[in-house]
Amino acid sequence: MNARYVRTCVLTACAFAFATHANADRVYIMNTTGYNSADAPLIAAIQSLGHTVDVSAIGAFTLPADFVSTCIDPENGYDWLCFFGDMDRTTLATQVQEFIGDGGKVLLQYEVDCCTTSSISAANIVSAVTGLTVTPNSEPNIAFSGLSELPGWEAESLLDCIDVTGNAYKCMDGLPTANALMATANLAGATPNISVCGNFGFRFLPGDLPGNNGGLIGFGDINLYYNSAGEPSNNSGTQPVNMDVVELIFATQGSTCAFLPSGCLQNSVPQKEIDLIGAIYPVPADDVLVVEFPRGAAKEFWIFNAQGQCVMHERSTGADRMNIEVSDLAPGLYHIRAAGGNRNQERSFMVVRGGQ
Repeated sequence: MNARYVRTCVLTACAFAFATHANADRVYIMNTTGYNSADAPLIAAIQSLGHTVDVSAIGAFTLPADFVSTCIDPENGYDWLCFFGDMDRTTLATQVQEFIGDGGKVLLQYEVDCCTTSSISAANIVSAVTGLTVTPNSEPNIAFSGLSELPGWEAESLLDCIDVTGNAYKCMDGLPTANALMATANLAGATPNISVCGNFGFRFLPGDLPGNNGGLIGFGDINLYYNSAGEPSNNSGTQPVNMDVVELIFATQGSTCAFLPSGCLQNSVPQKEIDLIGAIYPVPADDVLVVEFPRGAAKEFWIFNAQGQCVMHERSTGADRMNIEVSDLAPGLYHIRAAGGNRNQERSFMVVRGGQ
């Protein structure tokens, strides 16, 4: 399949490219009351992306019998286990660990001083899964604008592909910088300032977790799911759900901006252990250059000419191999640079024309 490429060198983002095997995810939401409950519009928004969503009875404190990842049971298992509402799910930590170990993805939705039980529960579960010591920050909330549906904070260019806003988030202490989701700006004079504690959530990729399986994300502000950081409908909110944020979390195979890809994440090789660029051929190239990206580890790549000028930039499709049209590149030496997993790798190739 020929790659679609863009003649620009503006940095953009790409979807994460771990091995998946599902067109749409099966999502299980453990729900209960509270400001951070999963309301009907949010559930409908997840379903609108094609996902199957099952929701527990309000206040359920046990998982269904035989609850497993789709890696174990592709027909009846789940890709996502999501905790919403103000309830302590610490007793489920062992099952959460097993689910992640089998390639499942977990979402912990916690909140500010209205819902301290959920933030304590989230901290306990992330600590159990990762082995870190994570605790809720002592501030009841960070970046509260004082008015409903008026954003108090922003995360600009999250994953280089989306701006996210919210109004008052709960911060966590003990998160590694690499796994913390950081607010980048205070809005509307909100207090306390984000400088007090900057993370509004966290993300752990397969390579961050035991066995290189599964994923774990969490958010300390339910408002980010709604346009203009509005109130949820269970708090009389009227703003529609922000579908860009919903897809950022519950990705499909076509998503180009996502925390984690669709499908279960099992046996994902840590990116630091594999090459970003594999074989390149033909060498020299004429019209089409074939580049192999082992296990889809490269997130994006650039092509530079011999003078160091960027002549092409493209987000990875997640494929192991891409056909790159080079027919309109002048003959000469070029360098392809791939990025992924907080590192770069560069290879060189020649472009020639027939008869040269």
